[in-house]
Amino acid sequence: MKRRRNIFIRMWRQRKIPGLRPLGRIRRIMTKFYGVFGPIPKPDKWVFIVGCGSSGSTLLQKIISSHPLVGSMPMEGQYYTDQLKRYKPGEDRRIWTTVPEYLRMDEKTTGANPNKLKRQWGGRFNDWTRPILLEKNPGNTLRMRWLQEHFENSHFIGIIRNGFAVAESSRRKVTHDIRTSAKRWANINKIMLADFEHLERTKLIRYETLTEKPEECIREI
Repeated sequence: MKRRRNIFIRMWRQRKIPGLRPLGRIRRIMTKFYGVFGPIPKPDKWVFIVGCGSSGSTLLQKIISSHPLVGSMPMEGQYYTDQLKRYKPGEDRRIWTTVPEYLRMDEKTTGANPNKLKRQWGGRFNDWTRPILLEKNPGNTLRMRWLQEHFENSHFIGIIRNGFAVAESSRRKVTHDIRTSAKRWANINKIMLADFEHLERTKLIRYETLTEKPEECIREI
C-alpha cells in the first residue's frame, strides 16, 4: 500500500495521471481571471508559515486555519499564482532547498506584481474578508523579505523540526539520500534564521513543542 502511494505521488508530481492536464489548464485560466478581476484582500494581518518541508508546517496550518477569524486557501499559494517561481512538472519539487537562488526574493526584487498576486490569492481564500489571512508554503522561506515589503502588517511563523526526522522523511517521500536531505534541512533553516533578523514580526516554534504541548504552543502564537 505504501509503495503504491509513493508511486501515485510521483506520477501526480510529474503530471502523468490521466485527467490532470485539463485540470491544470482550468486552474491556469482561473489564475489569469483572478489576476484581473479577483478581490484585493486587506486583512488586519497577513500570516505566513515558513520553514523546511516535512517540519510540520501543514499540521500547524490546519490548526491555525480552524479558527473562525482566519482565512486560508485549499492548497499552497504557489499553485494559485503566476507571479512566483516554483518548480516545473517533472523536476524535483524541493530543488529550491539545494539551489536557493532559484526562488530567492528580497526587498529589491522586481518582476513580480504584488497587487496581481493578492488578487489571485484573494479569489482562492475561503473567505478573503476575514481579519487574518494565512498562507503556508515552505518556498516562502526564501521570499519573506519581499513579502514583508509588499504585504501590510505581515507576520512570519517559522517552524523547525529535528533534522534527523526531517532528513528521514525527505528520504522516504522524495527518494533523496540522507546526505542530500540533511543538507537541504541545514540550508533552509540557516536562511530562515538569517532573514528573521530583517523582519519586524516573527515567531519561531519547534515541531516537537507543537506536538507535545499543542495548547501552550498555539496560545503563544
